[in-house]
Amino acid sequence: MKKSTVRKLFMAVVITLSLSLSSAAEERLTDTVVDQGDAGAMLETTSVGVQKRITDATTVYSALLKRTDGGVPESVIKNSKCVVVFPKLVYLGVIFGGKRGNGVASCKLQNNKWSQLAFLTFSEGSIGAQVGFTTSDLVLYFIDDKAVDVLKQGELSFDADTSVVAGNFDRFFDTAEADIVAYQHNSGAFVGVSLSVGDISEDSKATLAYYGKRHDLRAILSGEQTGLGEITNTLTPLL
Repeated sequence: MKKSTVRKLFMAVVITLSLSLSSAAEERLTDTVVDQGDAGAMLETTSVGVQKRITDATTVYSALLKRTDGGVPESVIKNSKCVVVFPKLVYLGVIFGGKRGNGVASCKLQNNKWSQLAFLTFSEGSIGAQVGFTTSDLVLYFIDDKAVDVLKQGELSFDADTSVVAGNFDRFFDTAEADIVAYQHNSGAFVGVSLSVGDISEDSKATLAYYGKRHDLRAILSGEQTGLGEITNTLTPLL
């Protein structure tokens, strides 16, 4: 069995155990998370849910660019070949921890324009003495060509396929050795974050809701898909 397959199975077990091991003291919190998760999963497969995801991603990315103490360095923006935004990642931990969320991606084309949106999911599992519920936003800048190629395949594991380095807001930030540069937003501030585990995969149901029919992820991110349907794309004009 491939390492990436084993990791995905592990994450599924971790997230399931994280939910099932919630104690009575956390009943109210867990019930809220489960209810919101079930409703959110159903909403994400509809055009309304997809529009909300795009709107949330646009809000997150706009906030990152408009930091009052300096935005993303020009070197990161100039050298990025794809941008992925995961708004409102949810982390739930009860002995086992699990983080999951949905996002959108766009890649730079040969004419320096950006592709139409592709839809992705993020999952991460961990073990340790951790209890609680948090949310965060994640923005990934893909710098390395190999990382971009794996992303377009629709199955990317950070530990197996590529490495993620923490971004900073130094205008002299060097991206030469970076595969992916990451910024995370929680507690009211954006910070650079290094990720050693986690999987990104294609969200085919959201793709169907957005385009009205199924499309290959690589085709979308390579600029071969141009149909928009009735859902407004507010993110790519910011890239």
